[in-house]
Amino acid sequence: MQQKQFNINLSLEALPAFAQQRVRYVLDFVAAHPCATAVQFHINEAPNPAFTPLNYAPTHPTTSTTKGIFIPCDTALLNIKPAQKSAFYSHSYLWGNQKLHSATTDSNTEHVDFFCENRFGFDWISTIFFHLSRIEEYLPDVRDPIGLMPAADMLAVRSGHHHQPVVDHLVVAVLEALGVAVQPVSTAITTSHDVDTLQVFGTHFNLLRYLGGTAFRHKKISFWPTLIADYWKVKNHQMPDPADNFEALLTMPSNTPKKIYFGTGKHAPEDQFPDLNHPRLLQIKALALENGYELGFHPGFGTWKNAVLWAEEKEQLAQWFGAPVRHSRQHFLRFSFPETCDILENEGIETDSSLGYRDHYGFRCGTGFPFHLYCFATEQPYRWKEIPLVLMDIGFLRAIQYNNNLGNAAIGQFLKENAFNTHININFHNSFFYEQELAGIPLSLWYSQLLKKEVKLL
Repeated sequence: MQQKQFNINLSLEALPAFAQQRVRYVLDFVAAHPCATAVQFHINEAPNPAFTPLNYAPTHPTTSTTKGIFIPCDTALLNIKPAQKSAFYSHSYLWGNQKLHSATTDSNTEHVDFFCENRFGFDWISTIFFHLSRIEEYLPDVRDPIGLMPAADMLAVRSGHHHQPVVDHLVVAVLEALGVAVQPVSTAITTSHDVDTLQVFGTHFNLLRYLGGTAFRHKKISFWPTLIADYWKVKNHQMPDPADNFEALLTMPSNTPKKIYFGTGKHAPEDQFPDLNHPRLLQIKALALENGYELGFHPGFGTWKNAVLWAEEKEQLAQWFGAPVRHSRQHFLRFSFPETCDILENEGIETDSSLGYRDHYGFRCGTGFPFHLYCFATEQPYRWKEIPLVLMDIGFLRAIQYNNNLGNAAIGQFLKENAFNTHININFHNSFFYEQELAGIPLSLWYSQLLKKEVKLL
């Protein structure tokens, strides 16, 4: 297949050198996207009959001799700095029967077709950069109790399209509009687990508080007698703790890539990781490796801005692994821009999977595929890759308000709408299944069906 080549003609006055680096970053992402085939982008190269010109400028060229395709440049968004306060807006545009969504600093963008008469309706380059760079999370107006930007304040959630991989959809539409062959990709699911604890009824367990919490979450108490009976059985060594379900969890039939993350932190109340010398943990590690899991690092609650602590915990785990630590996911998804990014870069991590929602599910980065986050200090991509976390058990349960019927329908609809052209990385905790099953939520069934991508309405 012959490669299609495009030359982006940039206005040097409108776009300084650092912004041109951001354009290059986006074009490299588009060209490397799993749906792209045989496409190459050049920037400000000499005219070449083999190149299709793309004119990227704030306003459409007025000369009738200008040839090529026009892309309106949102210079305010593309030139933005991490320390700059900005409001962001989203608008919808039509591409066939599909809606595409822009990201912009302009609240009054005119709604037009996405592509018509050799003109794009909005700046898809700055929109993709907005989502991938996570620029909106660098200086949030509000932070939640653990220091993160609330998902409700993020543009995708505010605009109601976080269940769509808006970047992946946009890449496919751009390629189609440019006449590039698009290779549809069947959406794959990869799975993971965080071993936060080996116990539901652990050392710090408070029965009355837990009963109150379950009643609040599930709006019923009918399962309390079973819960109380199980609690006393565990305390009297008459049954194993229900969080220790690894023989079932790690051996579920699946052909998908799998990771399991272990933590070592003991520096905050939120760190309840089992001791690495615990005999059961050694068994779990062996069982995971036997069943095709890759081992990952779950940095403790206080590591997100603390490079020394992060490296200290990593070294402890590397010794336990007997191998270098290559994969990471922050405990509580506690991730700070750019501090955590820089720690991952300096520590030589290959992949991170922290960028998901704690109280929603969907595409926080606009894509489900692995990609390189952007470093604003160097105006270059980081070397490590982010594998976005698309669906985590607790975020999903919170989003459906612990409602069995809503959850069953939501998973089925989510998979149906995202059957192609993205990737879904999921995370289920060993310690979460017990309460949900007790309350009538079939979390084990949902999980096993996700692994098979066969979720059906019950």
